[in-house]
Amino acid sequence: MIKKLIKASAGTGKTYRLSMEYLNIILKHQYDPEFSFKNILVITFTRKATAEIRDAVFERLEEILTHQKIDKIQYLENLAGIKLTDSHFDYLKKIHYQMLIAKDQIKISTIDSFISRYLKP
Repeated sequence: MIKKLIKASAGTGKTYRLSMEYLNIILKHQYDPEFSFKNILVITFTRKATAEIRDAVFERLEEILTHQKIDKIQYLENLAGIKLTDSHFDYLKKIHYQMLIAKDQIKISTIDSFISRYLKP
């Protein structure tokens, strides 16, 4: 079941928006023991965009965890509709560590890759 669909044309800030939405989804499931970042699927058209989004997720997460970019924290708080607390930061640190260990399980792929992987005969 599709939970969130983001469509946008070139130059509209998709990479930034998608990376922040990715983190928002993680935050919204902080208290769901069944949730994993492996449950998030991002599909795009090109391998270049896939790499850019993957890099942006890690970059945004690291900026937020190190409190380097207050504007990114505020943007995420607005998306999530919450004020980030130490508990949220601890959870994001835990997820960040899990993502670093299992980078191959982050589901950000092209449409072609998705179809090839999941719709094999």
